[in-house]
Amino acid sequence: GGIRAVVWTDVLQLLVLTFGLLLIVIMGIVKVGGPQVVWNIALEGKRLQSFSFSPDPLRRHSVWILAFGGAGMVLSIYGAALVGLSTVGLAFLFEVMSSHVLPFAFSLFGAIGGPILSIFTLGILVPCINKY
Repeated sequence: GGIRAVVWTDVLQLLVLTFGLLLIVIMGIVKVGGPQVVWNIALEGKRLQSFSFSPDPLRRHSVWILAFGGAGMVLSIYGAALVGLSTVGLAFLFEVMSSHVLPFAFSLFGAIGGPILSIFTLGILVPCINKY
């Protein structure tokens, strides 16, 4: 048991997945007719063009499309997260209102925390509220 069992299980899982992936690739190459046939099909389909700096937006892969697409993906993953947005918003707020941030936070907590505390206390102390 313990961490050694976890590590050995992960190693076994890695070996099974790697072997399965290689087996699928090899069986596919053999079924098509060999590596030369696969290479020729890729050449005919224009799948082997790399590092194209063409600004044409209709190309399948170019450096510009991959750069803008990658930037969009990174922004959608990290920029739209609630924690990321709140961090940027708080940094901007602190920069603009550096001397007023703490009093604003206390007043915001008082404005929100007071009603929440009163509803919580009402629900605990008044029995007729709890039956709904």
